[in-house]
Amino acid sequence: MVSTVYEITVKDNSGKAIKELKQGAEITILYNEANLKAMGVSEDAISPSYFDETTGTWVKVDDSTIDKINNNVVLRVKHFSSFALVASADITPPPHPSCRPKTNKQR
Repeated sequence: MVSTVYEITVKDNSGKAIKELKQGAEITILYNEANLKAMGVSEDAISPSYFDETTGTWVKVDDSTIDKINNNVVLRVKHFSSFALVASADITPPPHPSCRPKTNKQR
């Protein structure tokens, strides 16, 4: 996670949460380049995503634009949920350690 998580909830007149929209909505999430750099993440690596409660995973928003000049991401969605900017974790395993025993050459 490289941004704050924003949970967007909208209710109708009766107080019932609206999850799906007839028309799309735009959500803008700001980011700070210095914070990304401190986390070892480039602007090209961020992925605007929503939290899918059914699968328990973050899912990339299909329609979004990263504005590198103004440091924000615009998400175009047809539902409300929790939204955030995420970056892929480094899932490459480290090289296998050598199995040679250490020797003590002190005299």
